[in-house]
Formats: sequence, structure tokens, C-alpha cells
Amino acid sequence: MRFGIVTRLRTHCLLAACLTSMFAAPGFAARPDEVTPAAAEAVVQRPARAPSPASAKPPAAGANATRDTASGGINTQAAQTQRLKRINAARSWGYQLNGMRVEDAAKSPFDLIVADATAGHAAGRHFQRGEVEKLKKKPDGSRRLVLSYLSIGEAEDYRPDYFTPEYLSEDAPDWLLHENPQWKGNRIVRFCQEGWQRTILGDDDGRSVYNSIDPSPLYQLIELVFEGIYLDRVDVFAEV
Repeated sequence: MRFGIVTRLRTHCLLAACLTSMFAAPGFAARPDEVTPAAAEAVVQRPARAPSPASAKPPAAGANATRDTASGGINTQAAQTQRLKRINAARSWGYQLNGMRVEDAAKSPFDLIVADATAGHAAGRHFQRGEVEKLKKKPDGSRRLVLSYLSIGEAEDYRPDYFTPEYLSEDAPDWLLHENPQWKGNRIVRFCQEGWQRTILGDDDGRSVYNSIDPSPLYQLIELVFEGIYLDRVDVFAEV
């Protein structure tokens, strides 16, 4: 799949992974499968299955401060303002959820890149921290924003962090609903329910609610030093 090109910053929502604020850019795009040829030069494909990596426990932060995972320091309000400024300054972006080759993506001129950290690598594995850092550097030496895709409105069966096969039968939690007829293996969820939020956010230490060892889906992205998250299916509330 060729690296997707979008000439105008149009997103669902951007959630800065190390902050607590959600940012939405003007001119929301539709779902990835609804992006028109005028908006992109490549068709976005669903990522293939990928194994879940082991990762270190995330650092803790005070109630009124957030952790900068790149530097290990604590973010101030000024740092958060600077991040928002960088998001607003982006004028072009690349978007690819399947088969991304880091070398190719790093050579692109985009101000912002969206990847799928857990299932979108060309090698069929999770992205590594060093690869994310490489994507942050543009060919001219300037810095770009690198975000990871994360669906909060659907649970995908190729992401084992979300649910086991037993959930497809009588053991399904009340937040896990019917399969999306347009995307096999994608189940609609009630994202306002605590069970699903814990699945995505993890326990109080950011660990998976299933084993208390692996990082939660969100903390996987934080530990990989992604600078933000592209949230998909934020509109699913209209379907449940």
C-alpha cells in the first residue's frame, strides 16, 4: 500500500497521549473507509493481526501534572500550549494504517503522520520506540508530529488486548455489542461504560485489566513515545 497523502489537516479527534485534553481540528473527516479520492491518494486498509508486546510499567505523575515520555520530565501548562500550537501548525499529513515502511514514511514531507502502532507495521509487528523517534524527524531536519490510530468505538478481534473469543458468546461484557457489518471482526462498543474505558486506559497503574502486567492499549502508545492519538469511531454513540 502506498503511503497515503492528505493535503489538509482533517481528523476525527486528536488526543495528546501525555495530556488529558482532547483536540479536534476544523473540518472533521469521515471514517478512514469514507475518505474520498479527493482527500487521499491511497485507500486505507484495516491492519493485519499482530502480537502484543511486553513493556515496562509506565511512570506515575502527580494529579496536576502530566508526564513527558520523551524527556522523562513533567509537562507544564506552557508545554501543553506548545503542543497545541504544533498541532494547529500542521498543514499536511500522511495517514497509513497497514503495511507502513518506516524508511519510506520518514522520507515524506508531511508535518504530521498517523500510523497504527500495534497492527500497522510492514513487518507485521508492533512499532518500536526507535522507529517512532525516526518518524518524528523530517528530511529537512525539522520535527513532525507522529500519532497513532486508536479506535474507541469498536473492539477489533485482531487486537487481543480487547477481548477473548469467549466474549463472542455468553460471556460477552455488556459494553460489547454486535459486529459492524462493514468490517468483519469489529464489534461495536458502548464507550461510555467503565468496563470498556478500563480496557483502553488500564488500571490505576496503566496496566492491562486482563493481566496487570502488559500496558493498556493507551499506555502502549505512551511508552512508544507517540505524541498523540487519532481517535476513530467517536460517532458510534449514534448507533447504540
